[in-house]
Amino acid sequence: MKTGLAALGVAGILFVGGCSSSGTAESPTAEATGSWQEMTAGKVVIDVRTPEEYATGHAQGAENINLNSGNFEAEVSQLDPNKTYVVYCRSGSRSAQAAAVMQDKGLTVIDAGGLADIQGAGAQLVS
Repeated sequence: MKTGLAALGVAGILFVGGCSSSGTAESPTAEATGSWQEMTAGKVVIDVRTPEEYATGHAQGAENINLNSGNFEAEVSQLDPNKTYVVYCRSGSRSAQAAAVMQDKGLTVIDAGGLADIQGAGAQLVS
């Protein structure tokens, strides 16, 4: 799983390097060197999957804001810009898209990738 996190970190670094938005993204490897608890301490965790996916199992304490709801931009516009957000999805694709949108809204975001990534870091799923 460390290989997956390392690959995710490289992708995150490349992703961050290509952004020119007012928000910021943090490399998962900068945060994921410790446990899920360390990565998410003091941050808001957001699951960007559908409500149906969320109901099958999500990180404990995670909020659900569906990237594909049609209201995602409006919903994240209401988030506190003084907080840091950790986003994840099933495989990492939607979390990268969500992080980009959130950064464009001026938010600080950590793209934690997919379920396998967060579970590898120690996240416990609850339903």
